[in-house]
Amino acid sequence: MTEPEVVQLPRSIHLFPKMTSMSTKCITAPDPIGFPIDEPCKIDKIDLNGGTLRWSVICTKPPATTTLEWIEHYHGETMDGQVNNRTNWPDHLYEKRNSLQGRYLGPCAAK
Repeated sequence: MTEPEVVQLPRSIHLFPKMTSMSTKCITAPDPIGFPIDEPCKIDKIDLNGGTLRWSVICTKPPATTTLEWIEHYHGETMDGQVNNRTNWPDHLYEKRNSLQGRYLGPCAAK
């Protein structure tokens, strides 16, 4: 069984039925990502153009390097987009695309 989004599946990866996860994040003009990026990852680029936010993170943990690329489209109180995961291993490549959907829940809590 394979999902259409998976380009090449390494022998060590097993697919599970499609799952949905939910999270909440606070995004602001100074912090459009809304959560910290920790080692071994680093932000590669952030581009905000109108209602579209594109950003990427590179995580290097030998022997693999993973690049995560987010494209988020904001439409008033809703958003949609995708995150693309590309992991390079010495002997194979893993690629996966996940859909994103969201909605505005209200102002960020005071810190």
